[in-house]
Amino acid sequence: MNDLHSVPSGSSNNLLLTHLYGNVKFSVGFKVKDIDGTVLQRAYTALPIVWDTAKAGEQINRTRTYAYQKLKELHGDKFSRLMGRELLPSDLSVGFAPADELLSSVYIDDVNGSVPGHLMIETSPDNYHAHFKLDRPCTEEEAAACLRALKDWYGGDPGAMKPRQVRRFVTEGLSFKTNWDEESVSVDYCMKNYPPLKVIPLGASNTEVDVDLTDAEKSFFADVWARKFRRAGNDASIADFGLATYLIENGQSAEKVSEAIRFCRKTLDTDKNWYEGHGDDYLRNTVEKAAALISAKPKPKKGLSL
Repeated sequence: MNDLHSVPSGSSNNLLLTHLYGNVKFSVGFKVKDIDGTVLQRAYTALPIVWDTAKAGEQINRTRTYAYQKLKELHGDKFSRLMGRELLPSDLSVGFAPADELLSSVYIDDVNGSVPGHLMIETSPDNYHAHFKLDRPCTEEEAAACLRALKDWYGGDPGAMKPRQVRRFVTEGLSFKTNWDEESVSVDYCMKNYPPLKVIPLGASNTEVDVDLTDAEKSFFADVWARKFRRAGNDASIADFGLATYLIENGQSAEKVSEAIRFCRKTLDTDKNWYEGHGDDYLRNTVEKAAALISAKPKPKKGLSL
């Protein structure tokens, strides 16, 4: 992987991403949002085309044409019902995800322009994707620790913190800027200070005793809960269930999930309007229902995510 400082001034958008991510895979998709910003529908095709710097523009045009026909066939009727018009090629956006076994960069979503990302893509006025170069290639577990650190430092969308999350192609944004002189993110520092969350396989016996939340976990879980709360029209119980399913799906133990909900719902045991004195029962039921939902959830078809 070339050093960021070797990227020539005025380089193509393709070369910028090549220096950050090496090989990537394209995807093309769309989101339908309600007036309040809630996503009503999300669909994309994952296209098994490895990045070729010299032909990236040609690949994108070809994949957009393919994706439009496929997405219209699969989701066009639902799109029309929600939006009152047909799906158009202009509704599609191009994204990419890292394809190399080891990750050399990560990104966080929904931050302002003051964040010192090595590559900042403006997706809406003063709202950016911030891409950060890591100081060494790393595993997904290590990259996840770096994402937790970046989220703690700069904020961002907690729902877009997967190391191989699909991210927007440069030219799909309003503008972009680079900060090549910033230091790379230290993977070892992030692993030490934002260690991997303990993973308990669904249905496995949990021997964890200490379930105290770290400050980083509290901040992260509270952000996820608040996002679920807004999307649920300020319904706290729906937000609790949404947080539970999110955490269980990402391997958290039942005890850790219960503690996360209790932290986010500080009045759980005292609120006279619901579950007064029955907080433990409520938490147990919420976690059990969330686990049952995840167990029964069908796996998406290969190449398509909704």
